[in-house]
Amino acid sequence: MIKYRVRAQARELLAERNLSQRWLARRTGLSSGYVCQLLSGKRCPGPEVRRLLLGVPPFEGMSFGELFVRVSDEAAA
Repeated sequence: MIKYRVRAQARELLAERNLSQRWLARRTGLSSGYVCQLLSGKRCPGPEVRRLLLGVPPFEGMSFGELFVRVSDEAAA
């Protein structure tokens, strides 16, 4: 199974626009704790969460590769 993490730049984009993790959680319908784990790299978002994140400012308009990085491919192992 392929897993992706949110790139570290996502946190920087929020900070540049003076947006909080709580704001992002409200916009996506995710819990603030889960958003914190995503942005710190402790959790890997599933396909639906990745879709949600790509549709929320400041991430809308970004390509998949600009926001997420592939971290594993367990099926190939």
